Amino acid sequence: MKITKYIHSCLLFELDGQQILFDPGKFSFNEGLVQPEVFKDVSVVLITHDHPDHLDVVALKKIVALRQAVIISNREVAAELKKHGLAVQIHEEGPWSWARFSCTPCRCSTRPFSTAPCHR
Repeated sequence: MKITKYIHSCLLFELDGQQILFDPGKFSFNEGLVQPEVFKDVSVVLITHDHPDHLDVVALKKIVALRQAVIISNREVAAELKKHGLAVQIHEEGPWSWARFSCTPCRCSTRPFSTAPCHR
């Protein structure tokens, strides 16, 4: 398996000629160093959550159009993408497999980042 990172959160997984793209967000495309056409062979795009650094709708539309890639995500992302005319296969629990890839979603909680100085 080959894994390539594109700038921030965007990861391309390649195995046996198949490609899955994770989180093509705005940071990956902002400076023009990466173009959506790089992902012309992607069959599946997996979006983890609806933050701009993980989801760039303009770039995603271009990527999907290149090969009619399937978008996999959660209800939150699906609701947002529906507003932009993009269909999403919702998968939030249990294992998911495609070709020789397999992944299992997990829920993660976050908390606000503290701006207070650290003290020992």
